[in-house]
Amino acid sequence: MPYKPVEDIAFSVARFFQRCGTFQNYYMYHGGTNFGRNTGGPFISTKAAVYKTGVVCVAFLANISKSDATVNFNGTSYHLVAWSVSILPDCKNVVLNTAKINSASMISSFIREEADSLDDFGSGWSWISEPIGISKTDSFSKVGLLEQINTTANINDYLWYSLSLDIDDPGAQTVLHIESLSHALHSFINRKLAASGTSKRGKDRWWWTGSASKT
Repeated sequence: MPYKPVEDIAFSVARFFQRCGTFQNYYMYHGGTNFGRNTGGPFISTKAAVYKTGVVCVAFLANISKSDATVNFNGTSYHLVAWSVSILPDCKNVVLNTAKINSASMISSFIREEADSLDDFGSGWSWISEPIGISKTDSFSKVGLLEQINTTANINDYLWYSLSLDIDDPGAQTVLHIESLSHALHSFINRKLAASGTSKRGKDRWWWTGSASKT
């Protein structure tokens, strides 16, 4: 598949319960990636039962092939779309087929446009200029690296670390060694961008080594 549609996720969940699965928790079901933030509410349903007390028969009819099929179950014919699961809570009536979920799918595409100058391009993008460094009003001292979201309280997208040092020899080359817990890091020396780096292969810790001079 060129992308992972909602139908494919529903198919996987239904197959899990069909094969005697007892619990499924999809972290994007509500709230998504929160990393410590609170989610949910008094009027939001975050769980639903598959088997209810008193139900005698529940059936899952699965078609794991790439072609549609018609099957006979309990004397009734059922049409199964390719790569789908039909759920029959009473072993008779289909209440859901995972291939027939109403969902919006979007595939991104890029279209090249020619223009003589940057002014010819119309864009709805906007940006703001954020000062580099730490202001005196919200600065504090702390040993070690901090967790960004709890520290910034969602007020700022950036968590700034500042270190001051004096280089006595004007011609000396100082090696800057950085250990980071972030996905990306930008290093500024004397308010000028010295280097940028990103974590590799999903690792949390990474290092960047560069040259820093007094000038």
